[in-house]
Amino acid sequence: MKPALLPLLTLGLLSSLAPSQFKLVQVTKNLDFPTCLAPAPDGRIFVTERLSGAIRIFDTKTGKVLAKPFAVLPSKEGGDHSERGLLGIALDPAWPTKPFVYVLQHYTKGTRRIARLVRFTATGNVASKRTDLLVNLPSGNVHNGGTLAFGPDGKLYSAVGDFGVGKNAQDRSPKNPSGKMHRYNPDGSIPKDNPFGSGNSQFVLGLRNCFGFAWHPFTKALFAGDNGPTTNDELNLLRAGKNYGWPTELGNQNKPGLEKPLKTWTPTIGPCSLSFYRGHAYPAEWVNSLWLVGHNGSLRILKLGGKPADKVLSETVVKARIFPVDAQVAADGKYYLTSHLSKGGLFRVDWVGKAPSLPDLASQGDPVLGGKILLTHRGQKGSTVLQVFGTPMQAVNTPWGLLRVQPILVFSMGKVDPTGFLDFAFNIPNLSVLRGARVGIQSFEMPASGNPRLSKGLVLQFR
Repeated sequence: MKPALLPLLTLGLLSSLAPSQFKLVQVTKNLDFPTCLAPAPDGRIFVTERLSGAIRIFDTKTGKVLAKPFAVLPSKEGGDHSERGLLGIALDPAWPTKPFVYVLQHYTKGTRRIARLVRFTATGNVASKRTDLLVNLPSGNVHNGGTLAFGPDGKLYSAVGDFGVGKNAQDRSPKNPSGKMHRYNPDGSIPKDNPFGSGNSQFVLGLRNCFGFAWHPFTKALFAGDNGPTTNDELNLLRAGKNYGWPTELGNQNKPGLEKPLKTWTPTIGPCSLSFYRGHAYPAEWVNSLWLVGHNGSLRILKLGGKPADKVLSETVVKARIFPVDAQVAADGKYYLTSHLSKGGLFRVDWVGKAPSLPDLASQGDPVLGGKILLTHRGQKGSTVLQVFGTPMQAVNTPWGLLRVQPILVFSMGKVDPTGFLDFAFNIPNLSVLRGARVGIQSFEMPASGNPRLSKGLVLQFR
């Protein structure tokens, strides 16, 4: 491979990139056991404080936490011997047109342990209205799960652990929510097309304690973590109506009728939040990678592949000895992490290596004959993008940047969306003559205003 051709895609590429080029920077200490994050497009991050019941706002532009909480849901939770409190948070997908903030809280009322799903209406930096969507939900002292997120279908998903009683995870009764993933309409009602019936909020069952899930930005597949007891933490691909085994199966025991995890970890790492990287702050190699927080003190970046993106190709581990809980990408394109170290704070993940130069082109997956590889262009919003496909060649200087491909085909990929991304599925024909072949791919961006630019080149080697 000529030095000008970047990069050759093979198994294990991601693990060769230096995790030391990521740096954790503490941006604030004045948060009380911060747990989950909901970044807004304007640079604000809404943060839940688990024990205080407060929703706080951190402004990435000023680097400060606003003095007045956005809202407070009072509770009697105290200490750190349970997993209860104000946990998950999500913004309405139509934000800010629909300025709704959703939170899930497990709390004590009298002698009862219950949970509630609450929606706040935002007016500026404070809540002007509170609506209790679901109340008196069952709860436990541990394994509450508690994360919230909106899916690509516009439904609100909620993970609930088994409350420390394993058999709960196999109980399909609508009255037993524990050990399941749930799916709701934004108003708290149950969608009629739920897999276990219109009166049942359950989406999948057989989870021990899921505290993080995310949808692939292109395939829309739902990935979720699950905490094992002392072995076999899991990464799962969740499909509607399926059973993920707990407590009948731990890890991959190949039992019939139960879904197999994509990956397991032993010793356990305490998987918390999951998210796919979609931002402009880190190099293209990290785009569409799955970031998973390990509460044991790690940030794990998984490169996915398959037909497409349904298996783990490699894993990069970044040390994060701060008891991290959640990690989400803010409007500045950087990850922010909640931490329970010394009562809690907020950290930012900076890239201290060579800064990315846009536009660029990223790929996901292993180019296997008879499948497809996902290509992602990052660039200027609204730009038209052409794909240049052909033979890799020594870079040639042009008015639009370095051309690294001898063109054979040039065709339109489409337009860059408002977030600065354009995804494209490159279909690989099942032709034996292509086996071992190396192909060059570049993207050519034509902005509505400004100069056209060539992206970095990719070289694919089919196998």
